[in-house]
Amino acid sequence: MRRKRSSWITIAYFWGLWIATALILSILPIESKFQNFIETIMIIIAFIAIVSIVGVFWSYTPMVVLRHKPRKLMTNKKLIFIVYFSIIVSILGVAVVLWDRIAVRGIDYSLGLRNARYQWLNSGNVGSIWGKIGNIMIPFSYCALFMGIFHWENLKRYQGVLSILIGFGVQAAFAMINGGRSNILVSGVFAFSTCVLRKTQGKSFIPKIRGLVIYVALVIVLLFSYVSSIFYAFADNDVDYLIKITDGLGAQVKEGYINNSNLLINTIIEIVLYILHGVYYIGAVILNQPQVVDINKNMSLRQVFVFAGRLHLIDYNMELPSFDGGGGNFVALPGILLYDYGYLGFIFTSVILGMLLGTAMKYMNRKSHNLTNFETVFCIVVLMHIYMSMIGMALGLGYFVFMVAAMILMEIIAGCRYGYSGWTMFENCCMVSGGNNEREN
Repeated sequence: MRRKRSSWITIAYFWGLWIATALILSILPIESKFQNFIETIMIIIAFIAIVSIVGVFWSYTPMVVLRHKPRKLMTNKKLIFIVYFSIIVSILGVAVVLWDRIAVRGIDYSLGLRNARYQWLNSGNVGSIWGKIGNIMIPFSYCALFMGIFHWENLKRYQGVLSILIGFGVQAAFAMINGGRSNILVSGVFAFSTCVLRKTQGKSFIPKIRGLVIYVALVIVLLFSYVSSIFYAFADNDVDYLIKITDGLGAQVKEGYINNSNLLINTIIEIVLYILHGVYYIGAVILNQPQVVDINKNMSLRQVFVFAGRLHLIDYNMELPSFDGGGGNFVALPGILLYDYGYLGFIFTSVILGMLLGTAMKYMNRKSHNLTNFETVFCIVVLMHIYMSMIGMALGLGYFVFMVAAMILMEIIAGCRYGYSGWTMFENCCMVSGGNNEREN
């Protein structure tokens, strides 16, 4: 019963996000410019069906157990160490990156964050070692974010709030330093996946945080203001700009809206399109007559090939799809698999993703609920890929690999001092439960 419930919870959120995507795009006064709606819907339905069905069936297959020794439970000292280590290191990482940008590269942030982004991109590979170190330190904020969300009940209130605040805040600050948005997007999907993991482990989906609605409202206002400043850094919020933006994101504005545009709705359309325009680009892939592409054009494993190229293991020269236009547009995961591997490869890779999802559900369905660091990271990675499949591929975002590395390295560092243990069960859970009631009252 437990396995069935957890499996369907995971799949239900997957379906729910795709349904929400369809509803949002249907409500807004925009439509795909690629004019192959039926084919796009069929590819999406096939992807969701294959991943879901294979995932559920695979979750019921026997799990190969390589070790029988019970995993240790996480101690309070180890949990607190991970929280404070991650907070301090990631904040220092932001400071180090700022030093590299301002003191070494000479970037003038007084001209605006978006302007600073282009100064950074045009500065070339002239950063110092400090910039590289900072980029390694910043992803530790994900460890604080995970502990703050998943172990909210096991932390004192100020520790939980600080973990979540810094976990999100560092990634938001890093996005602002870069004049971009993807770091905020990834941290949001990471938090959602952690909440799903909480739910499958018998906890509430969202931690019971007092004043949560106020916090969320404040974050939405701040992010809306920041994103608006990015969109309109070099242009006015008018319908002509909206038409230009939507065209670059694979959409077109419906005729009825052009003569009755609204400034707020313009901004909402642009934000939604930034996040979900990958769905429209499935249509571009279909028009491109999908077939297996070479490694230079491959999107699903692009980051792997980039790292291999930098290490001179392969001769790699990244090429964007012909329909991209140089903007680096998102392509939803079904479209990426179709573009990289053709129709047969699309089916095969969807089956593989379903098997990975099924394996993750096996871990989440374990009766002990005590997942190791590797199992926890594996589950988060798989969940992030299926829950942002309507946006793009998590592995395709540059900082995703650093997030994974930081979480694994965190267990090595904390394990050397406090012993290796699971990441999802706490040794004083009964005592903490009582302390939680006292804390919340």
